[in-house]
Amino acid sequence: MNHFYLDASAYIKRYHTEDGSDIVNLIVEYLLSASNPKINKLNHLLSCKLGVLEVVAALNRKKNEGSISQDELKANISALKEEIKKFFLYPLSDDIITFSLPLILKHNLNASDALYLFIVLKLKSFLEQSGNDIVLVTADKRLFRAGLNEGLQVVNPEAAASSLVRSLF
Repeated sequence: MNHFYLDASAYIKRYHTEDGSDIVNLIVEYLLSASNPKINKLNHLLSCKLGVLEVVAALNRKKNEGSISQDELKANISALKEEIKKFFLYPLSDDIITFSLPLILKHNLNASDALYLFIVLKLKSFLEQSGNDIVLVTADKRLFRAGLNEGLQVVNPEAAASSLVRSLF
């Protein structure tokens, strides 16, 4: 079975309606569905704490731009805090940061995207040992391209058809 890693550019769509929100909602709701007995909910949605911080920062920017109110910001952060408890959050360490550095130069990525890519590659290696795989979900064009170049399954929620996403479950 596929596991899904949501980076911040994708996960923000869960808390602010924009292009791709329907795809992100489809993924999260399917994988957290209580009526889906074949899924161990805590292991199939993946991210890291830095990604969660980036979602909160993006929501705060939306508030500062006037796209959402202070009350919506608080409600979204509260919902995010509860939902993220159901994700596996990959732990960050000095080694993860160090091993991510070459990906910055190889793929012309920013620091957080290099970190996400390294984590997904590490998770892929681990998951393949048990016959599973990982799908990187990102709306970031450079991270999308880098993921493809590294041989990952990658979904851009802004461009993917729901039928394609459903076929990955």
